[in-house]
Amino acid sequence: MSYESFTIPDFLADPFFRKWVLHHDPDAEIFWNDWLKRHPGKAEEVNEARAMLYALQERAGFPEDEEIERQVAATLSRLDRHQPAEKPRSGPVRALYYSISAACAALLVLFVGWWYFGGGVTGDAFLNKEAAETSGLVRIRSDGGSSRELILGDGSKIVLSPNSELVYPQTFDTLFREVSLNGEAYFEIARDTRRPFRVVAPDLITEVLGTSFTVRSFESSPEASVSVRTGKVSVVTSDKKEDGKEIISSQKIGMILSPNQEAIYHRQDAKLIKKLSYHPERIIRALPSSLIFDDKPVVDVLHTIGEQYGISIVYNKEILADCLLTGDLRDHTLYEQLDLVCRLANARYDIVEGQVIIHSTGCGVF
Repeated sequence: MSYESFTIPDFLADPFFRKWVLHHDPDAEIFWNDWLKRHPGKAEEVNEARAMLYALQERAGFPEDEEIERQVAATLSRLDRHQPAEKPRSGPVRALYYSISAACAALLVLFVGWWYFGGGVTGDAFLNKEAAETSGLVRIRSDGGSSRELILGDGSKIVLSPNSELVYPQTFDTLFREVSLNGEAYFEIARDTRRPFRVVAPDLITEVLGTSFTVRSFESSPEASVSVRTGKVSVVTSDKKEDGKEIISSQKIGMILSPNQEAIYHRQDAKLIKKLSYHPERIIRALPSSLIFDDKPVVDVLHTIGEQYGISIVYNKEILADCLLTGDLRDHTLYEQLDLVCRLANARYDIVEGQVIIHSTGCGVF
């Protein structure tokens, strides 16, 4: 199959592509990561298609391909009642292509629109000084070299870094808990499944139900970032018109972050990338004995490491089947652990899109 000619709708319709994005199939992970290295010019289309699938799975809770396809068809049906029909292509192929094309654009717009206009006060109102003074908002700024810690009315804890500003309502909206940040802050969000928590920062909007993460977005900086410590967060880029009002654009980029992953937004080329945190932290307080291995299969060791840090480690079980490890990983960082495993398993690793990809020729030679 020639993926070079694929467009966004084609990627969304491809079962093998969905296996990679939604189900983290090991064979699909290896294939698509290698394919992207060989076709960097397709990265933007692939990333937009991935963001759309993430939006469907995360927002609507559709874990199966059949459900996703039904949602696409339902969206098209609603659109057809309001839009003129396009010139047909041919038979079922045209029907599938048109359905997915129209639905994908609509889904992404609906997804971004839900972020901005689903309820509560908009991010621009937060960032506007006059609006803050007249609409019952609280403005906190940490000047100089010290941080400021505060507890919001819902129990969420925020540590505001130096030279940063946070604006939030005295009473949260019934649909959303939304704050505005210009600078850097660490958030520990009280869980409330009825009211997601949203952080509006320059160029990035982050939303969670209850987790801990750091947002760094100074308007003067060339980069903005979101780093997750526990739980999952959704991140989407935002654009502004010249008058400062938010707009909905079909070029929005969105992604889901898990523990020890971070999203980096490069403002100059408007790229949002996912990577592992520079200093990953364990999310599971395991017994010391669980990190001491004696002739343990490497696949079991990698599974343990993945659980410890809440990260995805992709590898070929058959190739690593004969690899065993003896060692003590208790006092090693994640990257030191991976280096040790790879040395003993005749392997190397890459970090792609916040995941660890293990490449090995096997241990049969030993």
